[in-house]
Amino acid sequence: MASRKGGRGKSRNTTTGAKKPRVIKEPIEQPTPELAARVTFDLITIKDEMGKALGRGYRRRPLFETMRTKGAISPDEVDALRFYRTAHDRCEYSPMKSCLNVENGGGGFSAAQVAFVSTPSVLAARRNLRLCEARLGHSLATMRAIALDDRSFSELAMHRYGCREKDGKVLPRSGRDRARIKDEFQAGLLTLTDIVRSLTTRAGVEEIWVFPEENGTATIRRGLVAPARTYRCWGDSEKLDTIMTDLRKRWGGQLRFATPQAARGALDEADAGRLGRLLPDELAA
Repeated sequence: MASRKGGRGKSRNTTTGAKKPRVIKEPIEQPTPELAARVTFDLITIKDEMGKALGRGYRRRPLFETMRTKGAISPDEVDALRFYRTAHDRCEYSPMKSCLNVENGGGGFSAAQVAFVSTPSVLAARRNLRLCEARLGHSLATMRAIALDDRSFSELAMHRYGCREKDGKVLPRSGRDRARIKDEFQAGLLTLTDIVRSLTTRAGVEEIWVFPEENGTATIRRGLVAPARTYRCWGDSEKLDTIMTDLRKRWGGQLRFATPQAARGALDEADAGRLGRLLPDELAA
């Protein structure tokens, strides 16, 4: 009888020691070299309205924030510029604009059609934007270029009045051109600050939002403009007074909650549908 050669074959274990599927991380899209040379970007963690991290990305730092760090503009002026920039950004980054690209004066749409496809939050942002720009006059183009498009005084002066080359560098044609742009910006900023100050001191539309803290808790806050990517509602000051009073009676003066979800539930319960709010596909937009 022929003997079998070799021992019993070893069976592979398909359950233990199995390799985990490799997670392929998508590269973070960086700003173009041309844009990065002109504008400052910060690499940040992007979170949803409840504070959950969604990933990493580059966020454009407004030029006026750099001016603030250098002491070139006052705190009131910074607040006014932030209000103006936020109103503009909320108009630009709405779901309706992303999906349909419906703009005022574009694509043959009438003002009524644009309003019909706009959400309440977009309409509120457009209202604030109109209020900011209503009295800027001849400074409007300069304010838009610097406050919204982050163009420097020198860059704008070269675009309008021409440029010259010196020692391999491109400079404004004259120092007076740059000074003219700066004077227009300062005049427009003075008017804008007065406009925003009037909006904050009189009864008007305010916002209330859930602010996720770094430790996982959350607070309910109130102000003129909610930070980006927060769960927010808005309404007239009298309604917000009533809702904030109800919230403090039930949850205490600090309005601090264990989780953002708990804070959102408390806000929704106190609101009871009285305030304007974002649609589901607008959250964290």
